[in-house]
Amino acid sequence: MKMYNSEEALNYFISLLSDQEIEALGVIAQSMASKQTLNLKIENSEAQIEKLENQIEKLEAKIKDLTANIKENEPLIKKMAGDNPLKYPELFSRKTFFSSSSFENTVYNYLLNSITDDYVIIPHTSLVDLFSYDNDTTEYNIYKFLGYHVDFTIFDSIYYPVLSIEVNGILHQYNYQREIDNKKKKLFDYFKIPLITIDIPEECSNEEAIVILNQKLSDILPIVYCWRCKTPIEYSKNSSEKMITCPTCGKTNIPIKPLFLNQF
Repeated sequence: MKMYNSEEALNYFISLLSDQEIEALGVIAQSMASKQTLNLKIENSEAQIEKLENQIEKLEAKIKDLTANIKENEPLIKKMAGDNPLKYPELFSRKTFFSSSSFENTVYNYLLNSITDDYVIIPHTSLVDLFSYDNDTTEYNIYKFLGYHVDFTIFDSIYYPVLSIEVNGILHQYNYQREIDNKKKKLFDYFKIPLITIDIPEECSNEEAIVILNQKLSDILPIVYCWRCKTPIEYSKNSSEKMITCPTCGKTNIPIKPLFLNQF
């Protein structure tokens, strides 16, 4: 009896089939492949649904806490309806810069230990502390926009901003917050102040957050300000130059002071 290898056996088997049977096998093979693809899509969808359910569960817990707090203070809230809230200081509580975000605390301490003595870092910097608006308008509530803040800003020795940093959590995924973030970015870009955003995944350790931060810092071009015209001037972190010339007014011998102890 003749022995066949697997390829010969397959060819021999196919030779015994009619055209209709071969076509039917092809249809079966396509159906099996489509089924595998569909199963993968279902598995991915189930994982996404599970992630969304976890997010919803956390939001529901926060809503529950807020509702309980409102009910607890309902008599006082009704009493002070329409009244000056400063008359009821018991409704206020103290908080820290980082009471709502452990990641911000981690990033702040890391930056604090990374910048040189020529710079200072200030958390939760309001836009009104960085920009002024010199025109009256009723078409857009510009002062509400300037009331928004960035999580950190690093200033030089005369308190000109050289770098701002945003730590974005899950709320920044929503369209309303994205719109605000885009407006901030446009304003910083116009004034040539670097603004980096750190998108923190929901399941992220402090160590992973620092890795993301370092990747972002490695991509920026730091700036120094011209003493004469106050123009921000970008310079290369890898440059050996100690002085720079202003491209706007021609001022020479503007010193470059490294921003970080170890350049990224």
